[in-house]
Amino acid sequence: MKVISFYSFKGGTGRTTATANVAAELARRNKNVVVVDLDIEGPGLEIVLGVKEKIPLYIQDYLKDPAEANLKTLIYDLKRAQQFRRYRGSFCLIAANLEVQSPVDATSDIVHTIISDLIRTLRQSATPRIDYCLIDSQSGYGDLAATVLDISDHLFLLTKFSRQHIIGTVVYHELLHHLMTKRNLELDFDVVVSVVPEITNKTEKKLRDEYISLIHKNTHRDVLIEIPDSRSLKWREEVVIGKSLPGEGDVTKAFRVIAQRCMAL
Repeated sequence: MKVISFYSFKGGTGRTTATANVAAELARRNKNVVVVDLDIEGPGLEIVLGVKEKIPLYIQDYLKDPAEANLKTLIYDLKRAQQFRRYRGSFCLIAANLEVQSPVDATSDIVHTIISDLIRTLRQSATPRIDYCLIDSQSGYGDLAATVLDISDHLFLLTKFSRQHIIGTVVYHELLHHLMTKRNLELDFDVVVSVVPEITNKTEKKLRDEYISLIHKNTHRDVLIEIPDSRSLKWREEVVIGKSLPGEGDVTKAFRVIAQRCMAL
């Protein structure tokens, strides 16, 4: 099982929507996928994936008492929905509860241990065998974001073409570099620019080129893909993979490039 995480230093990058769509594309390609919402302070995967039923068990419940929680109940089968039934691979969700009254009252060390054990169990014992575990991470430098780094095999670092996002991404890469060199963190990453607006003049093109240059200079990586801004996704975040939506071809193609990268790992 490959553990692949989606992270952004700041919000507003469409990270959750990208996570859901890449997961859907992998399941569509006959891969067994579980997608995990570890943005427990601002979860959204349940909404983007269009879950209509009440989820019986959330990740917060599992973190509070993993010994009592039923792992099979925690893993929600997304193929109950008509939209995903035709997918050849299994497609499941471990959701986080949106309700503010469900915080996790535990130390960061305990949460780290429980999440690490959960990923180990999914890797060793899940039936059917999981090919990919995709994680929607918290933004910023929180404890859960740090845990995500430790349990991941690969990271997609999402950013936007704005000064705040680009500078934050560069600073976060410095942290990654420190962890890789000083603490032997074994984690590769790709940079993805999301919610990319249409370029309408020379000034915008110049800014775009400057941002690309900053990313390359400071991370020593080329941008894997630019996900265009989407009119439909502005109004409702959803899974567009497999849907025939006018004008969404380039967006779908970008999600599929990321899925293909996952399959090449």
